[in-house]
Amino acid sequence: MKLLLLPASSKIPLEHFNDSVKNTISIEKIKEFVNDEVVISNLDQSNSLWGFKKTEILERIWNSINENDIALFLSKGEFYYQASIGKKFASESLAKEIWGTDKDDKSWELIFTLKNGSQNPEFTWDYIKKEKGYKKNDRLQGPRYIDYIHPPANTDINK
Repeated sequence: MKLLLLPASSKIPLEHFNDSVKNTISIEKIKEFVNDEVVISNLDQSNSLWGFKKTEILERIWNSINENDIALFLSKGEFYYQASIGKKFASESLAKEIWGTDKDDKSWELIFTLKNGSQNPEFTWDYIKKEKGYKKNDRLQGPRYIDYIHPPANTDINK
């Protein structure tokens, strides 16, 4: 199991978070754009979704992530949401329907589901920086896929 650190604090990622994590996407909506029965048969009736654009780096991360890895969403120096990664699938048409496109007409087509989400993450960014040996002023500028570390036994040590 690994940790997927996801910066999501600017306007567009926060909109995407509200559109497809906080507000789930029905399997019926997904079926309108995805006709792979293997994918569909592994989804829930309602699904929290996140996606990456298809770039070399993000595709490498997407290919590496596994079911039950932990995704942590970061804003303003703190994690605000934690979830387990579920199934992965690619769908440019679904991504465009949910999130639209960026200024270069690219969408977030490398999709994965999130399950067991919580607005009370077990980790803090300061704790992960300390445990992984990152600089105190390290700013998460893009997704980072790291080896798992155990959450602190007492989260008060991070304050």
